[in-house]
Amino acid sequence: MKTDIRFLNVQSSEAQLSHIDRCIEFATRRFSERIRSVIVRVRDLNGPRGGVDKECSIVVHAPPFGHVFAGARHADAYGAVSEASSRLDGLLGRFFPRMRTRPRMRTRH
Repeated sequence: MKTDIRFLNVQSSEAQLSHIDRCIEFATRRFSERIRSVIVRVRDLNGPRGGVDKECSIVVHAPPFGHVFAGARHADAYGAVSEASSRLDGLLGRFFPRMRTRPRMRTRH
């Protein structure tokens, strides 16, 4: 799984990158073998004016199923990433068809 992280009008740091990696890994852990790439964009909408203006958008590319998009806005970049990855976790659970790892055994009584 390839992960592309971009910051637009937001200062990036090693702490932010590791936070994003942890969040994405946690959100995609169940389906990592089906996911080809993840694109994460963190941007500042209002610049120095403040407010709820940090936005995180996450796009997951999983052929042959298609794309899954999750996004969130928050006052800081950490909150936006956490909220978007939490939404992504729920969306992936509904998006991918359920597959059993092993067949069920029927028992007769």
